Amino acid sequence: FEPVGYLTFYRVQDGNLVKADVNITNENPNYNFNFFDCEDVNADGMSDIVVQVFSDAYNPDRPNNAGVPVVYINQGNDSFYNLDVSEWPVFANTIADSQGYLHDINNDGFHDLVMFGVNTRETNVLEIHYATQSITADAQ
Repeated sequence: FEPVGYLTFYRVQDGNLVKADVNITNENPNYNFNFFDCEDVNADGMSDIVVQVFSDAYNPDRPNNAGVPVVYINQGNDSFYNLDVSEWPVFANTIADSQGYLHDINNDGFHDLVMFGVNTRETNVLEIHYATQSITADAQ
């Protein structure tokens, strides 16, 4: 089995859990992940989704994000888009499986990129790439 991860959204309506019709433009479910964050990573007042996907360095048939998370930016009205992160730095150890997330490490108002090896057998490195502007400053 190839692991995939779809995001599904629900609302509480009249005391019942109801599936919400949320659109993610260019959603890519072909990643395996175990964590995601719902927080405002571009400072527009809306919660975005940051998926901490596992890289897959040993399987050339699967996408390898090399430690960079998948970021879905909230556009309002139940609509998100998949932020192009192809120009972001990747985890330096290209043969190690890795994960990453966004967090404002130095409290400057910008979400920094934090990446780490999935297991210490391959690496025990933690990389932090400090942002100098909003992650969507050059997007769209």
